[in-house]
Amino acid sequence: MRELIPIVLVLVVITVLATHERLSVPNYYLFKPLDTELKDFKILEFDLDGISARERTGYDHLMGVFVKRTYDRDVLGITYWFENETCSDCVEITQRLEKPQDWSYYDRVVIDVFGDESYNTIQFWYTDAINGRGVLIGQVTLDWFGWKRLEFDVIPLEERKSVSEFKIVILHYEGSQVGKSYTVYISNPIFLEDLKGKLNIVYRGYTHNDRVYAEFDVYRVLEIRYHFLSRDSRAVFIDRWFLIPQDFSKYYVLEVDVMGDGSNNTIQFWYQDEFSGLGVCIGTETMDWRGWKKLTFELPKGSRNHVVKFSTVITYGQTVESEKLIGKDFKDHGVVLIKEPTLRKTFHLSDFDKLLVLVAYIITAVILKPTRGNPFIVAVILMLISTFLYTVLEND
Repeated sequence: MRELIPIVLVLVVITVLATHERLSVPNYYLFKPLDTELKDFKILEFDLDGISARERTGYDHLMGVFVKRTYDRDVLGITYWFENETCSDCVEITQRLEKPQDWSYYDRVVIDVFGDESYNTIQFWYTDAINGRGVLIGQVTLDWFGWKRLEFDVIPLEERKSVSEFKIVILHYEGSQVGKSYTVYISNPIFLEDLKGKLNIVYRGYTHNDRVYAEFDVYRVLEIRYHFLSRDSRAVFIDRWFLIPQDFSKYYVLEVDVMGDGSNNTIQFWYQDEFSGLGVCIGTETMDWRGWKKLTFELPKGSRNHVVKFSTVITYGQTVESEKLIGKDFKDHGVVLIKEPTLRKTFHLSDFDKLLVLVAYIITAVILKPTRGNPFIVAVILMLISTFLYTVLEND
C-alpha cells in the first residue's frame, strides 16, 4: 500500500499545477470592451447667459426661452408660434459654449424632449469653430405629446474637436396649425459612447483597389463586407486597437468562430506588440467553406507582453507576403462573420514545473526499492501515465 503513495503524489502534483494554471488565467475575449474603452458621458448644461434666439422671418415668433426646474433635472423651455401657413419658416435657439469643447470622443447624443404634437420638425445642430460650419446631429417630427427619448449617432467623419455652439431649430410644417402657441421642453443633451459598447475598430484596404466595411451587431458578432476591385487588389485589414497595451503572454491558443463565404480567399489573424512594433501572424485559413466553422491556432513564440492591436486580414487568394495561389478560383467580394475570438490558457507546464515533475519521478524510483521488480520500470510506467494525462489536459 505504501508503494502507491508516490504514485498518488505525482498525480496530485500534476493535477494541482493544471488546476492552478486554469483558475489563475481566465479566458480573454478579444471583442469584449475593456473598462478603459467605455468612455465617460458628458452632459451639456443649458445656460441662459449663453443662449441667443431668433426668428427666421417676420412670421415666426418666439414668446419665451427659459430654464425650468423639474423634480429631477433642469429643462430648456421654448414657447413659439407661427403666424402664416406659407410664409413662416423657423425659430432658432443657440447655446454658445464658454470655450470650444472637444466632442470627438463621443459617438451618440441622447436628448429627452417633451413634444407638443404640433407636427413641426425639431433639429439639433452643432458648429465647429475650426471650419465654422454647422453639422446636423439629427431631426424628428414633433408628432407626440409628453416626454420621449431621442438618440442620434453623430457622423463620425465630421470635424468636432472644437465645438463652439449647440443649436436647436424648430421648422414650421405647412400642415400644422398657425396662430397657436406651442411649448417644447428639452432636457440637457447627454453625449456618450455608443450604448452597445463600441470597440476601437479601424478597417482599411491594403491598396486603393481594396474596399471594406465592418461593423458589430448587438451580440458582438463582427460582419465584414469586402470587395476587391482589380487583379492588383491585395488585402483588407480590420484592426482592433487597445487603448492600453494588453498582456497576451499567459495565453497559448486562439479560438474563433468564422462564417466563411466560400470565396477561397485567405483569412488571417495577427497581433502587434508595442515593443517590437512588428506584426505576428497567429494563423491562416483558406475560406473554402460556407457556414460556421471553429478555427483553433496555437500562438507562435515571441514577445506579446504589450499587445496594442489584434487584426483580422482577408487577402485576395494570397498571403500578405506571397504571390497568388495557383489552381483555385477566387471571388472578388464576400461577407464574413467573426464571432467571439478568444484567447485560452490551456494546460501548460513551465520548464520549472516540468523539472519538479522529473524530480518527483526520481524520488519515486528511489523510494520503490527493488522488492517487486525493477523500480525504474515502475517510474517509466508512471511517466507514461503522466504524459498521457498531460496531453489530454493540454488539448482539452
